[in-house]
Amino acid sequence: MKNCLKCNLTFDDDKKFCNSCGSALTLITNSESLVELSKTGKRCLRCNLNYDEDKKFCKNCGSPLSIIIKTVSKVDAKKFVFEEKLKENRLDIKLLSEYAQFLFDSKEFKESTYILFRILAIVENNNFAENLLLSSYTELEQYDDAIEIGEVLLRNNARDLSLLEKLVFLADKLNHIGKVYDYSNKIIEIEPNNVFGLTNKVIYLLTKNKIKEAIPICYKLVELGQTSPLYLIYIGIDYVLQRKFDIAIQNFENGYIESSKKNKVIEKPKGLVNINQRDIHSNRSKLYYTYCLCMINDDLSKIKRKFNTIDFKELKEHNFESDEDIAIKTVTYIINQEINELTYDNRHLTNDITKIYLETLEFYFTDTSKQLFAECWYNIGIKQNELGLIDFSLISIQNAINNMPSERKYTDKVIEIQESINKNNTKLKRKHVIATVSISLVLLIGVLSIFLTLKHIENNTWSNLKALNTIASFKDYLVKYPKGLYENEAKERVDEILWTKALQNNTYEGYKLYADSTYNRKYAQQADSLEQSVLWHNGVVANTYEAYQRYIELFPNGRYSDKVNKIIDEKLWQKSKSQGTEADYKLYLKRFPEGKYAQKANVILDENLWNSTESQNTQSAFENYKSNFPNGMHIADANSRIDYYQSIEKRKSDLSWLIGTWSVQTNYGYTSLKIYDSSNAYTDGDSGTYSVEGNVLTVHTSGGLGITYTIDYESMTLGLGGGYVMRK
Repeated sequence: MKNCLKCNLTFDDDKKFCNSCGSALTLITNSESLVELSKTGKRCLRCNLNYDEDKKFCKNCGSPLSIIIKTVSKVDAKKFVFEEKLKENRLDIKLLSEYAQFLFDSKEFKESTYILFRILAIVENNNFAENLLLSSYTELEQYDDAIEIGEVLLRNNARDLSLLEKLVFLADKLNHIGKVYDYSNKIIEIEPNNVFGLTNKVIYLLTKNKIKEAIPICYKLVELGQTSPLYLIYIGIDYVLQRKFDIAIQNFENGYIESSKKNKVIEKPKGLVNINQRDIHSNRSKLYYTYCLCMINDDLSKIKRKFNTIDFKELKEHNFESDEDIAIKTVTYIINQEINELTYDNRHLTNDITKIYLETLEFYFTDTSKQLFAECWYNIGIKQNELGLIDFSLISIQNAINNMPSERKYTDKVIEIQESINKNNTKLKRKHVIATVSISLVLLIGVLSIFLTLKHIENNTWSNLKALNTIASFKDYLVKYPKGLYENEAKERVDEILWTKALQNNTYEGYKLYADSTYNRKYAQQADSLEQSVLWHNGVVANTYEAYQRYIELFPNGRYSDKVNKIIDEKLWQKSKSQGTEADYKLYLKRFPEGKYAQKANVILDENLWNSTESQNTQSAFENYKSNFPNGMHIADANSRIDYYQSIEKRKSDLSWLIGTWSVQTNYGYTSLKIYDSSNAYTDGDSGTYSVEGNVLTVHTSGGLGITYTIDYESMTLGLGGGYVMRK
């Protein structure tokens, strides 16, 4: 329970301020209540009403009352004894220490802390009290408070290893991994080969993906006899980076491989209670192990089986700088081996290769791997072209262009394949025309002779315009001969020239011009794809909010919109954080209400408004906070202050609380004022009436005198003047 020392009112434990006067509440214990527990009483079992011992019948139903004897537990009885002894000497440190230890042993951890604070109030830096307080806070799961008292103890004994280990445990419970690292380092400074300290340090480093710093400690722990698979895995990774593949494979097989046979994930060594990284180590082990198999040219089917067990989402979430490099090299090796085995009979397998190793993994690879990733697409496209899968070949090489728009050989290859297709189509058309003409020549010769002159003119015009080979020349032909003999060819030539220029310029504007100006729109789908690719590439190169924002404005649901939105989210947050104004944080939330940093932005706005609210300290300010943050971090305090201000307003409108006897002892003697009802009063032997205006109470006596008092609605007191305060 909590008590207001000014008003002597009692409140529940979750209250912070007095509803009557607004003062901070004090936590109290009441040993007197133990006496009440042992008293005998009576109860009506039918109505469930309690009565005093002298009653015999229930006043509600008339039934005889049953005797109820309340008993006290051993713990409560002993607590009562301690409290009674302490009444004789409340400063008895030995007795207080025994009492605190008893409460702790009885699992009364919260009450134990109250007694320990009493000890520390009497004797500062009492070692017993501080140690037991640390244990109590730990049991209560008040880890922040436990760390604070632990730090105090550490200042007095900086080389206490057991204390440092406790602090590591507490810091881990709060996920304060930085403190875990600091405490572990202190343990290692005292005892360099301390396995607990080294273990927690290496786990911290792995949690932060500081693999290079963690690896030497893994070597050291193995030298100290620790055989956790976790250490063997990262030693194996180190050997891979040194290109010692045979030794690396041995470490992986002694580490994760054995665990995987039992369908287990990598178990962390004894140390931190919660590493909270699921199975990143297993997946990293599989990746580097697969790469080793590639480097020693192991059986391809074995390599593929191992590769297909890797969870790349997990690797993406906890990326180490060399992971992506190893992954793209592994993918490149597998694809090259796969396409070398393809023949005309199994050419359909190219689709499986692209889906498994490229389409599915596109999310994982960043710009660092774009060149090799694009090369994989290109190699598959070349193979598909060789096997006669022309349409699939164009799609694959187009994907290569999407990843590396600046690579000229990819666009050249697309043009080459398109020209080859056009030549084949032209040959087929010519054969068809020759056959048709041969059959119909006799029938048509008469008709053709009639139009010979006109067609001769059209042919000459076409030959001249075709020789110019410009967009303008072909459009000129189409204006003169909208349904002419060469209409389709003219439109195709306009289409091809625009597309070739678009590919050569490789700009968003170039592809947009093609999409808006062409006739046949033969490459419309590819143009749309390249428009997005170029804008995405420009955004990556410029790496500015504006460049990425342009992509989103033009392609809000584009292929890269998810990536771009994540980047814009990050950049807008950094901008908001650097400016640090309320308007900036609100702008971020307006743009990304469910963004990565939305919760942080709301917390900052919540805290800023609360600080302003507290400085204003008015009812309207607290109500404004409540309106803006109905579920805010300080809503309980805001409600308490609103209740407090409302209670003051209620006192001003309902003056019944003034009724009673008010008194004060002054230098001139005892002075009193008795208020009977809403209008009559009695003061110092004289009856009269009284009135209230604002915070002034005036008593009008029968002798015609007007005595004034100042009403303090907050403290519920009357000011007499001269600094004297009257209370009921």
